[in-house]
Amino acid sequence: MSIQILANDLIRPTPPALPPAAPAGLAARPRRVRSDPVQSPLEMYLREINEIPLLSADEEKTLAYRIQEGDGEARDQMVRANLRLVVYLARAYTGNGLGLQDLIEEGNLGLLRAVEDFDPSMNTRFSTYAGYWIKQSIKRALVNTARTIRIPAYMVGLLTRWRQASARLQEDLARSPTQEEVADSLGLPRKQLDAINQAIGLDRLGPGGDGAESGRLLDEALVDPSARPPEAEMSEAEDLHHVLDVLDRMDERDATVLRMRFGLGDEGPRTLTEIGRR
Repeated sequence: MSIQILANDLIRPTPPALPPAAPAGLAARPRRVRSDPVQSPLEMYLREINEIPLLSADEEKTLAYRIQEGDGEARDQMVRANLRLVVYLARAYTGNGLGLQDLIEEGNLGLLRAVEDFDPSMNTRFSTYAGYWIKQSIKRALVNTARTIRIPAYMVGLLTRWRQASARLQEDLARSPTQEEVADSLGLPRKQLDAINQAIGLDRLGPGGDGAESGRLLDEALVDPSARPPEAEMSEAEDLHHVLDVLDRMDERDATVLRMRFGLGDEGPRTLTEIGRR
């Protein structure tokens, strides 16, 4: 989903009224031109979605049941109410080859899938469920854009399992395992070995493929060794939803300070000095 499309849909400015005509024989006074800086589409998008109210648990369930019945209006409302969640999660993946706008657009695709598949009878908040799919969509985009020659995203996950199984077998056997042994340990048919070998060759980083850095597999470069399981990520998404809900009910000035301090608004985290200047 394009941010530009979403921004155009969210922002419907009222055309300014034309100034009254000057009386005959009198020169019209020059109009005062506003000096506000021109905002980019991304800035406009972030500012607008920050004004969209969050949903309560009951409202989420009501919308989810309507979505299951094919209600397009309910679907749009659920998407809009969770656009801020996408921005918050997308910021964590900047610096990996995609700009923030691209990351948000990919995260929005994950949000759309979550909206379509969410089961309101699961007795969990939508943000908990959606956070996982948003991150998966972003990670898949990073995998698919971080190389000149692309391989299917599912193969990257298989390569991760392959490397882990190979390391376990090497420790158990006290030698390097054969490809057939690794395939057997993963329950893979032998006919997949050629495809795996080809993927390993394509998955090397760097143009030369000989340096220490270029010898790493792509998924090693993207996966954080300290990454938490999906359950923890989903719990974090639910916590974020509660935080944003509390901010919406706080005094506007206090809420603005907290959003700026922790980067929950349309910009990154600010220092106390920067906040004081504003």
